Amino acid sequence: MATPLLPVAEGVLVMPLIGKLDAQRATQMTDTLLSGVTQHRAHTAILDVTGVRRMDTVAIEALARAAAGVRLLGAAAVVTGVGPTVAQAIVRLGVDFGQVTVLGDLKAGVAHALASAHKRRA
Repeated sequence: MATPLLPVAEGVLVMPLIGKLDAQRATQMTDTLLSGVTQHRAHTAILDVTGVRRMDTVAIEALARAAAGVRLLGAAAVVTGVGPTVAQAIVRLGVDFGQVTVLGDLKAGVAHALASAHKRRA
């Protein structure tokens, strides 16, 4: 499956993830995301996992690594759409999402990104 990266506003990118996130797709996701953050000079990258029903250890760790990579490039990482099953898996595995903003849905993620951009300009 593809891992599209969509510019939705100036400096804001969204990567909707749907289906299974295995090791190969996780690598593709990270490569696309980090290249896109650099290319678009993004200040915020939103990883929307609404369409991911289950995430195993590999997928959760890949998501955390991708978010860390975004932060290393100077942008904010936002994860949206975490459902109960995925949340339980993250907690059970003890993966640290402490420096990642996690919001309920994509709409909230975009609003957060736009508010952050507005604060930066002020």
